[in-house]
Formats: sequence, structure tokens, C-alpha cells
Amino acid sequence: MNKIINRNKTKIFGISILLILCLLIFPNMGMACFNPTDSFATEVALNKPSITYDLSGIKQSKDVTVIEKEKEESPDIVEEVHREEAVPKPIEIITIEEGEEKTKRSRAPSFEDYIETNAIIYRSHYNKDVAVALTEEEWEGQKYLDVKIQVPTKFVYSSHSEIRIKLDNLPLITKEVNQEYFKSLGYQVEGGFQSGRLKSQLIKENIDIAVWSFSNVEEEEDDEEEPEKRGTFSGFSIRVRDQSTLTPELEEEFKKVLEAYGFNPDVLSQAEITPRTIQDVDLEPAIDIDLDTFDWGQALRTELEWLQNNKVISGLTDDDLNEIEKVADKGTAGWNSKIRYFKGEWVQGITEEMSEETGMYMVKSFGGCGGFPIDLLPEEVPSGVEATDEEIAWIRDQIERWKENPEMKIGGTSIDCSARKTVTLWVYERTPVNQQLHREMIGGWEIIVAESPKPPLMDTIGRIAGFIAVAAVIAFILILIYKKFQEGYRECYKEK
Repeated sequence: MNKIINRNKTKIFGISILLILCLLIFPNMGMACFNPTDSFATEVALNKPSITYDLSGIKQSKDVTVIEKEKEESPDIVEEVHREEAVPKPIEIITIEEGEEKTKRSRAPSFEDYIETNAIIYRSHYNKDVAVALTEEEWEGQKYLDVKIQVPTKFVYSSHSEIRIKLDNLPLITKEVNQEYFKSLGYQVEGGFQSGRLKSQLIKENIDIAVWSFSNVEEEEDDEEEPEKRGTFSGFSIRVRDQSTLTPELEEEFKKVLEAYGFNPDVLSQAEITPRTIQDVDLEPAIDIDLDTFDWGQALRTELEWLQNNKVISGLTDDDLNEIEKVADKGTAGWNSKIRYFKGEWVQGITEEMSEETGMYMVKSFGGCGGFPIDLLPEEVPSGVEATDEEIAWIRDQIERWKENPEMKIGGTSIDCSARKTVTLWVYERTPVNQQLHREMIGGWEIIVAESPKPPLMDTIGRIAGFIAVAAVIAFILILIYKKFQEGYRECYKEK
């Protein structure tokens, strides 16, 4: 269960259903949104060893959304998770017009489609319509904070028609094809023969052709010691986008491809042809913003400065801020593209040298199409970070030390533990010593020195001399009241 806490409303709310997803299956191909979520963001991993962070204060602050996800126990997962290839996650809704009776079952996106880990989300101090997401990461035993500037997104829909052509159970392909011939037809060729097996793709504008040919493929069986040999199999899988029928021109072109691989062009008549209507899903900004003119570097710098001023992070130098600002840009987010500290510099992405020395590798993935719903944003921009218990204890100790100095002339104090973090020192008189603290920032607290001829009552009572003085005044007043009462009683008695 994932807990979402909005500190402004202090309640848990759910994420509404935004999209219906299903998988698009096509041999060797994966289709995802053209603009993944990270293309609307910039992100920096504060992995420089001298930079530290403390999230305890900001988690308690108003106007932040705290995402708390239960940690699943996975003892078999190794640390090098980022070496794994991610399975493509297409984001197309498929409606089959002909050739199939059943449509693919769909699912509503869970919260994992938006945020993959614990996170703290609030409105940016540079642009209140933009989000800031703080997440923690760990690599090789080092924990560090990620700071991400994220433009909220919404889903947009479009549709196109296409035909799928499947032709399999063909004889083994042994002929090496002249790639220059396919290039003359306008195709880009990928793959080819390797160890006697053919696995290739021909790509051209709106046409994708997957070609395969294998022989003596072994398939292990649970109840047999020896693997089973499946013999040979070859085939073609063709997808033509923005097309609803196999035109004579396309038919003639595909026959040329078959001939090039050594087949009789008439085998095309055996192909299974399926027309489809595809509804595409993509992302675009949910707010009025020009992504190209938006100052990503300044937005990220503004947030880093605010976090440092509020003691969420510490150790960032002016040089760090300048370098990060220069590197930050649209799309510099996500595992493959975020900004990291490496060999004394802030670098965008994962370089070959970084992979060799740190073990970080690029992730091959088509994912990241879940979007960032604007509903995750709190109502207002946070004004600051509330004081932690440790900070309150520290400032109280500091105040006691100041009181021990007679030159401070402190008669009373008041502490504001909210995001403002202010301490008011009420003094009997202004002195050069206490005036040195006026309007100063000490340990993240603003100190205000105010003159009070009459110190606060509770502070005065705390002193023995003050208590005696107050007691004497009260006793004097009681004596006067008693005498007045006695005189009035005597006059009343005489009249009777």
C-alpha cells in the first residue's frame, strides 16, 4: 500500500484513473510514447561526497506531498539492478477492427506508473505551476538525494490505421542478402546472420519488416535429459503504419523483399493480413509553458539554494551551483540522462568512462510514459521547512548560554518553530552585546532583539527576586482590601 500525505490538507488521497494501457506485441519491436515523462524534466543526483541532506524537517512542513511506499523484501535482488535491460512498456491502446474478435485486456495504472520510490513533492519557488520532487538513491553503499524539476503532464490521444502481415513456416534462409539492394529500396538494415542464424530488421518510414531464420533450435524439457530439437523455422512480420489495405504498390515491394531472400514472390499470398486501428497515447504539458524557453538551469538552481537555506541539504558551493545550472536542460532527467558528480565535474548522462569506473550502465528501456499528474501538487508553494526536534533543542541550549551573560540583559524569550524559525529575545535594555545578534541568522534561526521595560510575567516569576517582588505587591493589595472591608463593616455596625 502506498501512502500519499498532503501536509497542507493532512489527509490521504488516492490517484484517479487517467489511462487504460495494454501491451502491443510485435516481433522485436516495442512502441512507446514519443515524449516520456523525463522529457519534461531536469534532475540532479547530489552524489558529491561533501553534500549531505536531512529530510526530517521538510517531511513535517506544510504544502508538501509526502509519498511513502512500503518496502518490499527482495532478498534475491542484487545491487547491480541498473545493469538489467528493462522490458519495453508500450503505451498504445489497440482496437482490432478485423481478423480478431477479442480486444486485449487493459489495466488501470497504479501509483507505480508515476513515482517509483519514496518522494517529497512540492511546488517550485521558481514557477509555482512546476513540481519539485525529492527522492533518495543509493549506489555502492552511498546514499544521496535527487532533486528533480518536473513539469506536470497530461495524456493526449490520436489514432492511426495500420496493417500487420505475418508470413511464417517458411524454409530456412541461407542466402546472404546484399544490403545495398535494400538501401536502394529505401530501407535501413539492422542485424543479419550470426552463427548461422538470421535475425534482421528492415526499417523504412512507415514500414517495419522483421525477418528471422533458425535451424536446429534446442528447447529444454523438464521431463527429458536431452533438449528437444525443433528443426528449422523462418518467417516475416511486416507492419505498415497509416495504411488500411495492402495496395498493389506495397504488394510489389514486399515481393521484391521476398525474392531478395530467395523465396518465390507468390508465397505472399499465404500471408495472414490483419488491418488494425491504433489509438496512440502521448504526453504533453498540463500547464501553459514553453518547454524550449523555460530556464531549466535557473529553476534547478533556485530550488537547490532554497533547500540549502532551509537546511535540507548542505555542502553545495557556489561553483557547484554554477556548473549544475549550466548543464541542466529539458530532458536531462531519469537514470540515463540525469546530472551527476564525476571526477570533480557535474556531468549530464552516463559516459563510457563513468561506466568503466563506477559500474553504472545505461538502461535500455521504452518506459517512462506514466506521466506526472498535476493532482500530486499541493495547493501552495512552501514558505520554509519547520524546525526539527534537534534544531529546537539546539536553539534552547543556545538561549540558556546567552542568558548566563549579564550583558545580554535578557528578560524573556519566545520561539517560533514554524518554517519562519525565529527567536525573539526580550531585553531590559539594548546593549552592544545583544544588538550584535539582532536580525542575525544563527544555525538557521533568525534572532530578533526587542526591548521590553516590563519582562513577560512568566519569565519574571521564574526568578526568585521577581517572585518576592510580585508576592509583596499582591500582599500589599490584599492588606488594602482587607482594611477597606474592616472600615466599611465598622460604619455599618455603628448605624445599627
